[in-house]
Amino acid sequence: MEDKAYSHNGKLYEILGQYGVCTVIEDIATQNVFCVTRAYTKNTQIHWQLSYQCVNKTQGIQFAKEVNMTHEQIKNRALIERVTHVIDDEINAHKWDDYNYDFDAALDSMTKEYSTFDICTAVALSINLSEWDGRYSNTSKDWARNFLYDNDIDTEIFKNARLCNTHRTKLNGFAEWLSDKAKSMNIGEMLQVNNNDELDLTQEQSRGR
Repeated sequence: MEDKAYSHNGKLYEILGQYGVCTVIEDIATQNVFCVTRAYTKNTQIHWQLSYQCVNKTQGIQFAKEVNMTHEQIKNRALIERVTHVIDDEINAHKWDDYNYDFDAALDSMTKEYSTFDICTAVALSINLSEWDGRYSNTSKDWARNFLYDNDIDTEIFKNARLCNTHRTKLNGFAEWLSDKAKSMNIGEMLQVNNNDELDLTQEQSRGR
């Protein structure tokens, strides 16, 4: 992409830099800086999938590098296979009885080692790559498909990988709960591992049109 102004929904944006799947842009009128994903230009228009508002250019670049690094790491099958083992273990370790599970406690335990983004990816892949099964609800299947698409995760990489082995009814319940949980989190929170310093890099998340 060339460094020039592109329009989007009646506003003009300047491209400040591109970092893998992320592009840093600035609203010329307001000087607000955004990190956007899956950006592409056509004629004088710029389009993107997701947009994250940052405080300034420096933070936008830092954030873009963090997001791109996460996308690169998620291509590692071994990482996802480790996460799926943890998901299986923690869901089974946090049950009140045969039908009820403490998903909050399970996620808290998982995020001591892995981010919520990693966990969402592993669950979404496990559902998306499963053969058709009525124990997965349409809500879970739609969330899994959309999560993988929105985050540019190539499912071909993970075919034949060891994914979640949790009973599908239990995993469906966890997926529905996790999708609701993720809606309330910004991308900085999604990338957070509880043993590390918090990535407080965003103020707002919006979907590009």
